[in-house]
Order: sequence, then C-alpha cells, then structure tokens
Amino acid sequence: DAHTRMPGGRLVRCRSCKAYINPFVTWQCNGRRWSCNLCGTVQGTPNMYYACTDVLGMRKDRGERPELRSGFVEYHIHELPGGARGRAGAA
Repeated sequence: DAHTRMPGGRLVRCRSCKAYINPFVTWQCNGRRWSCNLCGTVQGTPNMYYACTDVLGMRKDRGERPELRSGFVEYHIHELPGGARGRAGAA
C-alpha cells in the first residue's frame, strides 16, 4: 500500500472528470501541463505540484511520489470539503 500527504494538503485532480492524478496521465510543456488519462482534458499543473520532465516526458520526481508510481494510493488529508475529517479515498 502506498500512503501520501499532498503538498499543501491539496489533491491534484482533473477539473473535468475529477480523477486523481495518477501514473497514467501524460505530461506536456516540461511538466507545466498534464492530460487526464480518463477524459483527455489538458490542464495546468498547480505551482505547488510542478516538477520538470525528462527527455521521455516523465516527471523527474516520479520515484518520490507514490501517486505517480502506483495505481492505488491512499490519501491522508486533514480536512475534507465541508469541514469533515478523514480519508479522501483511493485513486
């Protein structure tokens, strides 16, 4: 099992289909943009989540980020929308 805490407590999700960021998204513009692997929406990478990509278009920090290494990640967050506490779910 992979467990992760997101920088700033913010989960990076697709703005269209709400999918969590995962190993199967594709990176563009040296990591400044990403394309959702489920719906194809291209969106900007939040500044707090940015990392550059290598010559193959893979993020250089993928080895340090469970959400980019594994298809299943359990997110531990401090607060859910509406003020509830607990786990956000699995990607």
